[in-house]
Amino acid sequence: MVKLFSFTPGASFSTTSSFRINRKCRIAIIKMIATATTVYMLTSFPFILILLTAAFSRITILQLRNSGSSSTATFITLGFILTSVTCVENPIIYLITNKVLHNTLPKCLQYVKNRRISQMQAVRSSTKNHFILR
Repeated sequence: MVKLFSFTPGASFSTTSSFRINRKCRIAIIKMIATATTVYMLTSFPFILILLTAAFSRITILQLRNSGSSSTATFITLGFILTSVTCVENPIIYLITNKVLHNTLPKCLQYVKNRRISQMQAVRSSTKNHFILR
């Protein structure tokens, strides 16, 4: 038998507040997925257009770049650059949309920075009184 939810006697159980929280979480997730999908499509579209143009012209991308004008070469270069950015966009979108990670990351980075500074100070103080003879 599968237990769908647990309820202890005497505890307050508010279905409307949990429904609102679940709805807010779902809406936030849908917004994040829609944003990631839209950004991915916008950054990948120029490369797909370049591939389709080269395929229908029956020439290579390099020949397409060299045969066109300077604006065509710029468009092809921009398409390749945008395609390489697609691997970075999902973590950035997740960082922006996830409030817990967004608030925690600066604290973690500050901790790492302080730890590095204390390690460097410890190394400096330990090597200050030692001379290396060769």
